[in-house]
Amino acid sequence: MKRILYLFLLIITFNNIYSQSPTCDTASAICSGSVAPFPNSTGVASLGTIGCLNTTPNPAWFYFQVGTSGNFNFSLHQGNNAPAYNNQDVDFIVWGPFTGPNCTDLFEYSPGATVNNIAACSYSVSAVENFSLNGVNAGEFYVLLVTNFSNNPGFIQLDLLNSSTATTDCDIVCGVDLGPDQLFCSSTITSTTLTATFNQAPTTPGTPTYEWYLGTPAVLQTTTTTNSLTVSQSGTWEVRVTRPGCSDVATDQVDVYFSSPPVLNTPPDLIGAMNDCAPVYDLTSVIPAMVAPENPADFNVSFYLDLFDSFSGGTTVPTYIANPTAYTPNPLADTTIYVRVEDVNNSACAEFIEFQVIINCGVIIVQPSDMVVCDDPSNDDFEIFDLTSQDATVIGSNNPALYDITYYTSQAGADDYTVTTTDAATPYAAFNGTNQVIYVRIQEIADPTVYNTTTFNLVVTPTPVLTSLSGTGPICAGEDAIFTLVGTANATVTYTLDGGSTTDTVVLDASGNGTVTVVGAMINQMIELSSISVGSCVTPL
Repeated sequence: MKRILYLFLLIITFNNIYSQSPTCDTASAICSGSVAPFPNSTGVASLGTIGCLNTTPNPAWFYFQVGTSGNFNFSLHQGNNAPAYNNQDVDFIVWGPFTGPNCTDLFEYSPGATVNNIAACSYSVSAVENFSLNGVNAGEFYVLLVTNFSNNPGFIQLDLLNSSTATTDCDIVCGVDLGPDQLFCSSTITSTTLTATFNQAPTTPGTPTYEWYLGTPAVLQTTTTTNSLTVSQSGTWEVRVTRPGCSDVATDQVDVYFSSPPVLNTPPDLIGAMNDCAPVYDLTSVIPAMVAPENPADFNVSFYLDLFDSFSGGTTVPTYIANPTAYTPNPLADTTIYVRVEDVNNSACAEFIEFQVIINCGVIIVQPSDMVVCDDPSNDDFEIFDLTSQDATVIGSNNPALYDITYYTSQAGADDYTVTTTDAATPYAAFNGTNQVIYVRIQEIADPTVYNTTTFNLVVTPTPVLTSLSGTGPICAGEDAIFTLVGTANATVTYTLDGGSTTDTVVLDASGNGTVTVVGAMINQMIELSSISVGSCVTPL
């Protein structure tokens, strides 16, 4: 028989009576402040050699979860000498860490377990075993096996020493669960029953006390000794349970909301500005009228391009409109917008509706090229233009039988279909125009309010003239022969020298002056001018 030793320690006691768990599958959850001492096992056959344990008679199985990270320092003792319980040999083994209670990966115990995950183990004659688990992380699980070598009745006590920096999570022992949130979307459901269920059934006699709170901050509503309460108020409900055998108050919260499907008014279609072929819409502008007389703040509203996406909801579906305050259809066409309206506290309570965004592009109009003509010899900057020669370009692919085309000298005139004579550039086929902008209007014959406008320029180019031609002379052989030309500014003069076949040009400067130089002339020189031109305007000389 192994020798029994006694050690006195400052401890935080696990203070609940637990029955034996002779198999791993029936292991009991334990935590600091919730469990100790518990009866040991007697008369149970050894499991054989496990880790450092040569024998494993009278096994008792437990598991615990890390609450906060750090280091554990434990004291484990066994005996029948209350309250010390330290006069019987105690042996143990700890495995971990795991992601949950585990009986399939315990090294040298579970068949097929190949990873050595033994965290602590002792097989000594001592009735008190101290061990540490360092660097544990919140959420991890550990499995504990304790044996009774003497086979004498007694109690096992596990103490978490106050030198520990880690804590255990007591929810697995004393925790309580109110279940999932209860969100109702019905005009007939006005109450529901909340039930607080313990994560582990109590083993200590006594009646738990349930305190029921509502709201944020929580306000006590009532106290009961039963684990159920029927409620009819929406909000966050909380239960706080004081339970015999648990030093910690167990708490849980659940959101309860009684909602009815939103009642929606049909939103108006959004129509873009006339002749705006790429409008930007604020889809959210329909919300106040759509939910009236309710407060828009009571709803979450989202917009989609697909009906079934609106049923699914959320922001990850393909046709969710992420920026509804600045939406432009793509492609640019009239588009159906599907709206999902949710109760702000209950996303499952939704209603659906749709409306159109309409592009009021008006009539497609093609901008024509400028009309450029040469002035007559008077150069008064006025010429006669046939504006109707632009009709074919302006109408583009539209049906000419369905549209009228008119011409104006101002944008206001082009926009005012009720007074067609306002600033009209008439007669269209023989308009006496100068250098100016002409405004074109194309409109539906059936509905003159459907129209579009564009512009082009009238350009009257002055008729170029040559006012003088002079030359230097007489000159000596070998000197430069210089001809001086004066005429319309920036005009191009075409000429030949000495009756040659080669044609040259000279461009008059901004003052209308230009020169042609024959360098080192050895014979008489003659210049012959053929034309002067500006753009397409040519005057023969």
